[in-house]
Amino acid sequence: MAADKKKPEPAPDATPTLVPATVPPKLTRAQQLDSWFIYHPPTSETTPKFEAIDEQYRLAVEVFVFALERRSTGTLDPGVFEAVSRQLRAFVETIDEVCPSSADASAAVRCVRLARNGMNDILMNKQASLSFVYDQLIAAKFQANSAIATGGV
Repeated sequence: MAADKKKPEPAPDATPTLVPATVPPKLTRAQQLDSWFIYHPPTSETTPKFEAIDEQYRLAVEVFVFALERRSTGTLDPGVFEAVSRQLRAFVETIDEVCPSSADASAAVRCVRLARNGMNDILMNKQASLSFVYDQLIAAKFQANSAIATGGV
């Protein structure tokens, strides 16, 4: 019979030390309102983040104009839908990258998704309003900028 192999026992000091996670203190409602309703001037840290959001907003508007031009000339093909989807996904990825996790960041993503759904309806000649679509893009930009400015408060 083969000899049973024993597993080596860990050394007594090999037990990992658990370090409690630090949880930021919960803000009072007054502190939260103070953060929301004050001007947060751009800093060297936030300026590139605001610029990244502005650039994604600009590119989203450009792709919408492109898609609408293609629809008006009757040259709407799957590539147009893919271009819109790619650009709006890039907008969301930028939000995820530069915005702290927060209600404002989540709202920004939701606005981009609504803009995408509205544009899809417009391209398919349904009832969505073009002003609704552009309003959602603007709201996405504002929500993302709020998340950046307040640090996710």
